[in-house]
Amino acid sequence: MSFNLAQLEAFDRFLGTAEAVIPCVEACHGNHSPDVIVLRHDIDANLEKAVAFAEWEHERGYRSSYFALHTAAYFADKPALYDALVHIESLGHEIGIHHDALSVVCERYSDPDVWWDAAIDVLRLELAEMRAAGFDVVGCCAHGGNCSRHGISNLDLWDHAELEDLGLEYEAYFLKREAGAHLSDNHGSWHQPLALIPGKQLHALCHPQHWPLG
Repeated sequence: MSFNLAQLEAFDRFLGTAEAVIPCVEACHGNHSPDVIVLRHDIDANLEKAVAFAEWEHERGYRSSYFALHTAAYFADKPALYDALVHIESLGHEIGIHHDALSVVCERYSDPDVWWDAAIDVLRLELAEMRAAGFDVVGCCAHGGNCSRHGISNLDLWDHAELEDLGLEYEAYFLKREAGAHLSDNHGSWHQPLALIPGKQLHALCHPQHWPLG
């Protein structure tokens, strides 16, 4: 499924009911107001649509977080990737990493005993490359990924590693759990009503490939 223009306009009206729309890093740094919406984008498949979404938000005064997926096809074209991320960042948005390291190592190694340390090394390398390119990446969010075939989740990595050891300040899924309210467009449809919950900060997730932008 995917969203149409009328649904995009409805989402715009909904975001406009909040005092502000902010990136995940600001919630991490202490903005827990229930009057703001924390918005993030997992760039699973389409970098161009992510750029278009970032421009659409900028025109309306919204700021959000964009998490680049290191196992996506677009991630291999570093010049195009970095140009897009620089532009997104220039519009006031945060750049983070959508981590899928366990999927990488599950395909690479047959021995589960080596997966955890190997996944940490994979993520450390991807972070180092992004930071060397000039992006101050302090946030991550777990990708569903093929590791689920093995009965594990990329979130499980944090049972074997500390965010701080990788220079990270937060995992987006942990932030939204603390907030207590979550809105997701996973698979191209909303899983909850477009509504603020009194007394709780809403964390919203959008996948740009589902939206009529770009």
